[in-house]
Amino acid sequence: MIISFRFAVLATFLLLLQISHSALASTEEVTFVTGYDGIKLTGRWMLPDAPVRGVAVIIAGSGNVDFDGDVSSPFIGHPHLADSAKLSLQLARVLSAKGVATLRYSKRGFENAAQLPNQITSIMAKDARTIALQARQRFPAVKFGLVGFSEGAIVSVLVSNEMAVDALFLIGLSTRPIDEIFRYQFSEWPLALMKNNLHPDRDGQIDLSEFKAQGLEKLIFADILPALNKPLADLDLDHNGKLSIETELKPAYEQGLIQVMGLMQTPGFAPWYNDLKAMQPVRELVTTMKSPVTYLYNAVGDAQMNTRWIGEDLLRFPGHTTTRRYDGVGHCFSPMEGSIGQVKTSGPMSDELLSGVAGDFETVLRP
Repeated sequence: MIISFRFAVLATFLLLLQISHSALASTEEVTFVTGYDGIKLTGRWMLPDAPVRGVAVIIAGSGNVDFDGDVSSPFIGHPHLADSAKLSLQLARVLSAKGVATLRYSKRGFENAAQLPNQITSIMAKDARTIALQARQRFPAVKFGLVGFSEGAIVSVLVSNEMAVDALFLIGLSTRPIDEIFRYQFSEWPLALMKNNLHPDRDGQIDLSEFKAQGLEKLIFADILPALNKPLADLDLDHNGKLSIETELKPAYEQGLIQVMGLMQTPGFAPWYNDLKAMQPVRELVTTMKSPVTYLYNAVGDAQMNTRWIGEDLLRFPGHTTTRRYDGVGHCFSPMEGSIGQVKTSGPMSDELLSGVAGDFETVLRP
């Protein structure tokens, strides 16, 4: 047991050393890439000092995100332990250590607010395809891959339907429609979390003292949804000192979900939401991907996307598909916070995930 622990510590140290070394053994190059309609977007190449063995375009997750890929927001969460959550930059560094040149770029709208209405999945997929072609032209003789996180994984799938790639690396991909994602995230997941961690009785009721013992003064998501932002005692409709999962908590979360859906009709969200609603379901899109090799990376503790979905939809993926699961982390592959794991974090990505992606790209590079 002690020997295994020592080897685990050594492995972690060597990985951190490799990541640190990769940052030193590479060169950042500022660039401007061109979107599908000619718009200029700020980008960064991470170029290994060793010969380039492969090239990848890194596509960030949802939100108004720059080339470094920090998706922190009230809905996604804050960085774990106030650390840096530059997810795209993290991926670029570990891939550089494998001799992979990476291109990452800011979304349209990040630098020009007038483009925010066009920061929708269908347009971002057109941008990504155009930029991917530019990246491939620079290094035409090496293996080419797309590395997409969350919404960026969906964009990667859309791009792979229109151009050939050697490999797809899909991190936190959801195969389900946006309404199903919202219902899971804002209703099913918090209810399941409380049911599994707060010891309801046989009637499905949780004593208010259980919440107090865990330091929970309000419901999960009370900080972002006004329908849930009230003292827990106010939800005790029958005044028995307990909260029923079915008759008190579930209706409260249904009201919270209604508020989420209402928010999706506001000008800041409606273009993005309606675009996703109109899109062909991802579980159908994956059936026509041209990538001969696909890697799926799933966070078992994901509060936004049910890990079960990948298992159910896996048979729809063509070609050679490998799935990898990571315990103890949320959607951004960083630990959940809070007394019962109710607080989402936006990164940084775990060393296990980073080394997994780098190792899989190494496999693709082998003759």
